[in-house]
Amino acid sequence: GAAVANAAPAPTPCDAPTAKAPPVPTHAALPATFHDLIDLVAAKGAGDYALFELELTLRDRVRVVDYAPPRLVYDMAGEEPKDFAFTLSRHLAAWTGQDWAIERGDGTGLLSISEAETATARAAEEARRNAPMVRAVLAAFPDAEILPDDVVTPLRKAHP
Repeated sequence: GAAVANAAPAPTPCDAPTAKAPPVPTHAALPATFHDLIDLVAAKGAGDYALFELELTLRDRVRVVDYAPPRLVYDMAGEEPKDFAFTLSRHLAAWTGQDWAIERGDGTGLLSISEAETATARAAEEARRNAPMVRAVLAAFPDAEILPDDVVTPLRKAHP
């Protein structure tokens, strides 16, 4: 028998043209903590006033009762914005690729992020004011004021 030299190999299924797969949508990971959820809203909402308002509501007024992604149970300090839960769940579903259960719950939630920051600042101020040295200075100089850190820090940098 005659052998044919330089014969092209038979095509294989790997050689067949393939249709390009549609792009897979990329979703953000589920925010592990409520702080991460706020960071996600801030990142996705850059330049969007409605999302900025949503971020402020989350930071200033939402008191977390339970957070177990993709579920948030909350209480609200003050009046709840119209369609808050629907709006938040719709955005989170779009960003994470998972449906979210956002519901106002019964029970006492933690302080909102802003409320907790204010409480921490007040406790620090109270601790400073009650330090023995500060109490002695205030007793000796009754008109003296304790300046807040945002005033003192630039002064320290300007006059080391």
